[in-house]
Amino acid sequence: LNVRHVFLVMEYIDGITLRLAIQSKSITTKEETFRNILSGIKALHGSKILHRDLKPENIMVLSNGDIKILDYGLSKMLDYTSITSTGNILGTFAYMSPEQITDSKHIDARSDLYSLGMIFYEMLTSRRPFSALLVPEFIDKIKNETPTPPRKWDRTISNHHENIVLKLLEKEPYKRFSTIDELINEFNNVS
Repeated sequence: LNVRHVFLVMEYIDGITLRLAIQSKSITTKEETFRNILSGIKALHGSKILHRDLKPENIMVLSNGDIKILDYGLSKMLDYTSITSTGNILGTFAYMSPEQITDSKHIDARSDLYSLGMIFYEMLTSRRPFSALLVPEFIDKIKNETPTPPRKWDRTISNHHENIVLKLLEKEPYKRFSTIDELINEFNNVS
């Protein structure tokens, strides 16, 4: 009898999702955690890969404070065609950029930067910048509504961090940071 067994081996990651870390308020240094996330995205973008589904559930915070970025099921290579049909919405809409909602095939690295803005906003305030009861309403807010400044929810948030979040959440991609390197330089440029 010829019996074949197929199995998948994956790395065991000892940590919790960023979602659980935000909910439990167990992130000791939000700045350092976000800096580690930026480093992970820099490695992806440096390899010409867009993640396209960045969200707290896809980021693991390890016990030593390092992070792992997970779930590359929607990733695509930059400058290559994609099997995604124009007009299809792929990803978790709550963290999608306005342009990804409109056309997920023709996006660039600035779409991931928008998702980082959503994540950093949530890390700083423990809430999303937009809320709605129905998906169409939520999508409309992402595409058209200006987010509430994070300092409205927590006055201890620095102006520097608020400005970074608000620039990342610009509706028009050209108004955001151009690259992950530009974002990292601004994040590290604390006056």
